[in-house]
Amino acid sequence: MTRERLEGLPMTVLLDLARKENLSVDPGISHEVLIEDLLEAYEEDDRERETLQNLILKIEQAKFSSLPVSSPSVAFTQAPVLPASYDDNSVDLVLRDSSWALVLWEVRKKDLDVWTQDPSFRGLALRVLEYASCESSCITFFPIPVPQGAGSRYLHLPTPGRWYALELHAQTDRESRMLARSAMLLAPPELPDDPKERPGLSAEQVRLLEVSGSAQCETVKERVEASVPGYPHRIGGWDDSAFLDVVE
Repeated sequence: MTRERLEGLPMTVLLDLARKENLSVDPGISHEVLIEDLLEAYEEDDRERETLQNLILKIEQAKFSSLPVSSPSVAFTQAPVLPASYDDNSVDLVLRDSSWALVLWEVRKKDLDVWTQDPSFRGLALRVLEYASCESSCITFFPIPVPQGAGSRYLHLPTPGRWYALELHAQTDRESRMLARSAMLLAPPELPDDPKERPGLSAEQVRLLEVSGSAQCETVKERVEASVPGYPHRIGGWDDSAFLDVVE
């Protein structure tokens, strides 16, 4: 409450304010003296309020000052940098869609340096193995030569519904040495072009497809036939026949 506002109030209102502040007022007190008493009371209230707020702030500061203060982790102050390679023998197979998978491989550099000095070394190859199920033995396989010790490429999965795995091999005149093997991967089974013919649908779902206009949609087969051939099945101009005599 400011002096100007108090000076504009009648004596009866000032007396009510004095009672709220628990001030002792003489019966013959003047208008000016009562205003001074009210201003002093308000100033005292402000000082007490500020003291209480400072006390609360000090208590909060003391509560957290006992906690250990650690510097920001490097993980949050610097952008992560992924290495170009991990210098280990590895091969991974990642499904892209129902027909294609991404292959990533790497050969330990020190091993590759030693092999390239050996006249009997004939290069690296990926052996693609096909299985009828994840628990059956290999049905067939075919090799894909790779020209470098680390890289990636797309691999076509020829048979829907079959399981596939990759082996990374180092080829020599004497043997085909396996360096790494990927986890098995299921190529999704081929579905009918007509969604209503897909297995596992209830009568209600078939009816919903009939009224949805799905028969007017372009089928998967039509999209595949209209698409331009995408990823190569072989890399470069390598001749696979050079590796066939070492395949068991």
